[in-house]
Amino acid sequence: MEPQEYFKYCPYCKTELIHANKEKTFKFYCPKCHFNQYINSIPVNGLIIHDPKLGILLVKRKNPPQKGKWDLTGGFVSINETIEQSIIREAKEELGIDITKFKYLKSYPQRYYYKYTNLYLLAFIYVLKTDISKLKIQPDDDVESAEVFPINKIPWDDIAFEGIKRSLRDYIETLSA
Repeated sequence: MEPQEYFKYCPYCKTELIHANKEKTFKFYCPKCHFNQYINSIPVNGLIIHDPKLGILLVKRKNPPQKGKWDLTGGFVSINETIEQSIIREAKEELGIDITKFKYLKSYPQRYYYKYTNLYLLAFIYVLKTDISKLKIQPDDDVESAEVFPINKIPWDDIAFEGIKRSLRDYIETLSA
């Protein structure tokens, strides 16, 4: 189901909402009380952990969606949390590591099918260049395992999400520039 299918009635006056300009926006408005409802992208984060000598660390997803596929460390941004704070939290939760220095790469829209709804996400991707052998990685939370892949052996067919594939390709392209 698409998120816009949930918005049928005004939460204030219960009048049927009108979907304005269906092709270009996810704005719904109430013709009676003039309430506006928008569907916006949900912010998420991802961290490319790159060891220039060894390759890129990917994590295997423990839970749906895309259980068993490879992904970046990362996840949803909590309320009252910055993107940067969420990256630090996710690295600790998923890998048991404390990080402080990472750089922004780019953002990527992507879809995330979860519990019967195809959500709209906006993934903010960061890069951490480090000596992975010095990290004491302990997969936890929603990570089944973690593995370093040489750049020429990234398992492209088993990457969980298109936005993650695009971010990895964009990052790898910067290395040869």
